[in-house]
Amino acid sequence: MRTKPGHLEQYHFTRAALHLDGCVVCAAEYSCTTGAVSLTKEVLFPALEHLILSHAALGVRVVEKSPDRCSFIRLENVDLNCVVTFVNGRVVDEVLKEQLALALDLTTNEPLWRIVVVDERVVVFAWHHGIGDGMCGVAFHANLRHALSLTSPDKMRSVIAVPSDLDLVPTIESSINVSPPLFTIIRELGQLFIPTSWTRGAKSWTGGSIGTKPSTAIDGRVVKFSSSELRQFHAICRSHKATVTSALYSVAIAALSDTIGPTEFKTLSASIPISMRTLSKTPREAFCVHISDYHLYPSISSFSWEVASDVAGRLRKRTQDGRRIGLLKYLFDNYTAYFKSHLGKKRPVTFVLTNLGVFPSEEPSSGSWRVKDMWFTQSDVYTGAALGISVIGLSDGGLTLCLTSGPEVLGADVLDVVAEKFSHIVRGIINESSSG
Repeated sequence: MRTKPGHLEQYHFTRAALHLDGCVVCAAEYSCTTGAVSLTKEVLFPALEHLILSHAALGVRVVEKSPDRCSFIRLENVDLNCVVTFVNGRVVDEVLKEQLALALDLTTNEPLWRIVVVDERVVVFAWHHGIGDGMCGVAFHANLRHALSLTSPDKMRSVIAVPSDLDLVPTIESSINVSPPLFTIIRELGQLFIPTSWTRGAKSWTGGSIGTKPSTAIDGRVVKFSSSELRQFHAICRSHKATVTSALYSVAIAALSDTIGPTEFKTLSASIPISMRTLSKTPREAFCVHISDYHLYPSISSFSWEVASDVAGRLRKRTQDGRRIGLLKYLFDNYTAYFKSHLGKKRPVTFVLTNLGVFPSEEPSSGSWRVKDMWFTQSDVYTGAALGISVIGLSDGGLTLCLTSGPEVLGADVLDVVAEKFSHIVRGIINESSSG
């Protein structure tokens, strides 16, 4: 098994070690069509054993030589009693918030993930960003749904021996060409030396400065749209040559622009993560960190289908280009210095929009298990974007948006306003189309 993390993996391990990141969380509500079967320990543990025996990332931990240098080591076993907690009567939104703020302890002999089961029906999966990008939430629940149909409660074990012949998925830099063009390298290095007022971000409203005392504290709101609303919204997006992602990007611009009101700033600073799995030929069910992002500086404005259509075209081209990732090589493993250089400085990003797309529909192999509802959210609110927008949908269900921010970044009142405006703008688009 490879022991050295890739550049992206080390980036996330260092960020977490500096208390700048908690974890990534994806939750799903399950139901069984054959009767009143709940996700008890006897039902869930055999399915989790199947996953551990199939995916190396679920059976490793890391050893830190320093925050900038760590190594993967394979665990001898995983004790499910130590990583799975069962609770009753809890609100899922609050459990998500708690998990986001609770960093994974790298000093224990436990894996880099944990689970909270709410009312024996909702599985909240939290994992370290160093072993998996956001798409691993989809991978986990797709694999779990399949495993539930394969396993039997009478074969439950709590302590699972980790196979010695499993290997981690290759790093993104060993899978595709991530070497950035010389012009890109020169441009990015130049940003370090020119006056801040000369940079594109100087004219962007980004929610103020980053603090100097790192914390994983987080605040969040959940906005949900029904299956009918999602179908209508998707159809409207197609008619405007846009995608749900690009339309939500324009909605985010409008919601924030309206919230901040008149300002001396002219633009926002936005980031849209892009999965590189198609380019790296990595299965959707795999656990890995194969991600890039697209950075934009949209004008402060109201909702625009022209903007949504334009960004949809740009994103399609970006799925074939992972060279931005290669810039991490030029940090020369000085991740700590890089992150600390941001403290006390202007926040670089206004909002990050992460859309995992639609969770795959049930297949014959899914057996009697169904996923009824889903949530996806992530941390990185201290040095990251002022507003995190995490999106996931169901093919026969609705759309869930989790909005996150640091308690001292936007503040609870502003986060409430932004969430309300998101709901109002999207439903306004749907209602306008229906009445037209």
